[in-house]
Amino acid sequence: MFGRHRRQYTKQIARSLNYILNNPKCFDLTQLCVVKGHHCWLVHVDISVLRYEGNLHDACSFAMKAALSETKVPALKVNHDEETNEVSVDVCDDPYQYGVLDVSNLPVFITVGQINGVHTVDTTIKEDSVTLARITYGIKPSGSIVYMNKDGGGSLDLLNIRSMGKIASDSGLQMNALLMKKIQLSKEKQASWGHTNERLLFDDDTFTRIPSRIQRALSNNQSKLDFGLKQI
Repeated sequence: MFGRHRRQYTKQIARSLNYILNNPKCFDLTQLCVVKGHHCWLVHVDISVLRYEGNLHDACSFAMKAALSETKVPALKVNHDEETNEVSVDVCDDPYQYGVLDVSNLPVFITVGQINGVHTVDTTIKEDSVTLARITYGIKPSGSIVYMNKDGGGSLDLLNIRSMGKIASDSGLQMNALLMKKIQLSKEKQASWGHTNERLLFDDDTFTRIPSRIQRALSNNQSKLDFGLKQI
């Protein structure tokens, strides 16, 4: 993937991820509030793709959800001067005092394509090249669809769209459950080792049920979150 197409694809993925993160039905933004009307946390999600093997949209959403699940929000000390009505915020000196973000309701992307009338998921690069139309769905853990975006020049009738939506909903329900289970197992393992600040581990057999290309993409996609305090 080179040139203008790569830039357009990157922007499309960024817009999709930004949409679900700023949707109150998907992610509770009040978690980032420090002092209402004064200060809030500003989160930047950076995803570095080291190798493209197809199905990038879905893999990026898995990586983002995993990264957010292990994000530590530093504890703060809020001081309010009643005389001047000014609010000051200081970061706690103890690095082991922090909060965590609730990502249990955050959707993952499931992209369903159509090749010669056959619906496909987790496509390879070669399969992508012959896919005339595809739809990326945002699927919540409940299986409901909160986002939909069509890509490609091919046309789809209503029957195909409904069928593809059903496939995405069923797949998303399973993928959300597997991902959250893996996240929980990883946190328990880290806690047993006494390394609660380590990065998420993907070395457990329970993760092998996820398609191999997505596993490789999760391993090759490095998700990093930067926190910054923003004054409103």
